[in-house]
Amino acid sequence: MERLEFRTNTNMIMLAYTMLSLITFLSSGVYASAGENEKLDAVIIIYADSSAGKINPNIYGQMVENCGNCLYPGLWVGEDSDIPNIRGMRKDVIEKFKAINTPIVRWPGGTPSEYYHWIDGVGPKEERPETLLPGMCLAAPGEKNQFGTDEFMDFCKLIGAEAYICANVGTGTHEEAANWIEYCNRTGNTQYAALRKKYGNEEPFNVKYWGIGNESYFWHTAESYSLVVNQYAKIMKTMADTSISLVAAGLNDPHIIGADNWNYTVLKNANEFLDFISLHAYYFYDDYYDVVACPLKAEPEIDNLRKMIKKLVPADNKLEITMDEWNIWHKEAKTYNGLMQKCTLMDGLYAAGMFHVFHRHCDIVTMANFCDLVNQLPAIVTNEQGGLYVNPIFLAFELYTNHTGTIALKSETRVDAYQANEKVGVDKVPYLDCSATLIEENGNIAMAVINRHKENDIEAEINLKNFIPKQKCKIRYLNALEVTAANDFDKPNKVVIRESEFTSVGELFNYIFPAHSVTIIEIEPDDIK
Repeated sequence: MERLEFRTNTNMIMLAYTMLSLITFLSSGVYASAGENEKLDAVIIIYADSSAGKINPNIYGQMVENCGNCLYPGLWVGEDSDIPNIRGMRKDVIEKFKAINTPIVRWPGGTPSEYYHWIDGVGPKEERPETLLPGMCLAAPGEKNQFGTDEFMDFCKLIGAEAYICANVGTGTHEEAANWIEYCNRTGNTQYAALRKKYGNEEPFNVKYWGIGNESYFWHTAESYSLVVNQYAKIMKTMADTSISLVAAGLNDPHIIGADNWNYTVLKNANEFLDFISLHAYYFYDDYYDVVACPLKAEPEIDNLRKMIKKLVPADNKLEITMDEWNIWHKEAKTYNGLMQKCTLMDGLYAAGMFHVFHRHCDIVTMANFCDLVNQLPAIVTNEQGGLYVNPIFLAFELYTNHTGTIALKSETRVDAYQANEKVGVDKVPYLDCSATLIEENGNIAMAVINRHKENDIEAEINLKNFIPKQKCKIRYLNALEVTAANDFDKPNKVVIRESEFTSVGELFNYIFPAHSVTIIEIEPDDIK
């Protein structure tokens, strides 16, 4: 939107300007910057014929757990609920999982997994016991066991996602974990395969991904956990199902001392049967520039673990990283309120930044799980009256899962940077962050750009190397007038994804990225050979 400059301070003209800006904003979907500061310029170079690696869609995974109101009643309301449901699961929540093409879901946690005994959650619902959930799970209404293994697999089938099950290491046993795999994956008439058939599922679920505990550093030393991993892995993989992929709990929590020693010890002593080591990334900030800088904290942690894997794990044992819990955590989210928090536009920019990190490290980070999609540090918020709205974090997922590609392209971004707050510990955060990908189905380039500047638009010169584009392209962007803009039950569409067209694309062209925004430019190749 072209800025209007007035040389008078009269109230009438200022009012007219305000109304004109609002009308233009509402009708065109184009946002003006929040400030009138100095112009910033940038250069983005995209090497269209140079791949940086294949992006695994599993980086857009989700997690559901019985913590706060995530599972009960966020997803599970029961068959008899007045809220529209499919076999007890909220229909609107299922549709939201599908809308972002959820590729994989982690369950039963998270913290609840270390108290969860799967046998309590199978069989006739009226015979399932209700059990307690200690620790952070106290915010949950106990484990009702109405949503168990069969219901979880039904849910995954409904949304078209793979299952990732986290076995109980805290209060469970390796035998219990092996029996669970037998229940899920085995054919024939062994005890637990026969039990699955008895409860109505003749065919195996074929669950590929299994976690050996969750945040096990709260239960073990690095040395004792290494022994546990070997014990669990041996029976889970060699006796129950040789085809599964196993995930060990890594450590990168800055509040816990000894992350390097933990990861080093586990990788050195327990790598034989492992396929993944996990990192959990929660960032506890509320100020805008701190929040949007957080993804850059994850990069050195990933690089550090990558080097450790290369040093300690034999090359023929390909071991990858999963960031199977990640989120921004604001101070208002407490255990007693079910970890509910208001998610705003800046949280959407944070999520987009995490996707860019996963893209840049796609050779080693092949799975990630946002925690949690529903009600707890949420991307989706529901209530018991049947209401639902989505947060900007969900909208970031919608942008990237639907409108970016699976081949990461090499690119360069030259732009000014800012110094993050000392407590964040990130130097020189670039105002623009670009991730270019190739959409294999149609050969289009998806150019995703975050403008982190809180007040200023940034004009970038975009240089497409070895790619002749059509002049006209589709623009999709996430933005609002304020970085604190948020949706709620009364105004569920205050922050939305908007679309427009741009008709001046070339091998070299300029584009203005609005302040505090995420923009995806989808560029088609020209048909002319």
